Amino acid sequence: MFGMELRHYATGADYLIYGVDPEWLRRQGNLMKLWEKQVYQLMHAQGYLVFQAHPFRPYILRCNPKYIDGIEIYNGKCDKKTNAKAALWAIKTGKLVSSGSDFHTPAQLARGGIITETPIKNNKDLISTLKSGNYKIIETY
Repeated sequence: MFGMELRHYATGADYLIYGVDPEWLRRQGNLMKLWEKQVYQLMHAQGYLVFQAHPFRPYILRCNPKYIDGIEIYNGKCDKKTNAKAALWAIKTGKLVSSGSDFHTPAQLARGGIITETPIKNNKDLISTLKSGNYKIIETY
């Protein structure tokens, strides 16, 4: 399955887009020029989900919660304290949650993700599962 992380030129916030189709993405031009509200509306028009990635990592700005569906509460490059802040923010804002490895080096391979009882075979399954909250967050420290 294809996914993406996006940072706007105008902000220091990173976004995870779930459900995105590569063919659709190729036709969009430079999404980094759009503001968070525009990206949120564009992604929702396609049925995609928008999560803020690693919102408490140094130099990352938290986005407006109105323009995200969820928050990455475990990031493989962040420490426990940083991830705990993200989890509290997700609870406070009532957002969906996700977990990611943030795989940039071999040591970060498969440090995050989700465990489901129902197989995820395509983006539709992924979106449905994320919306349901019926999964377990993988955290490895």
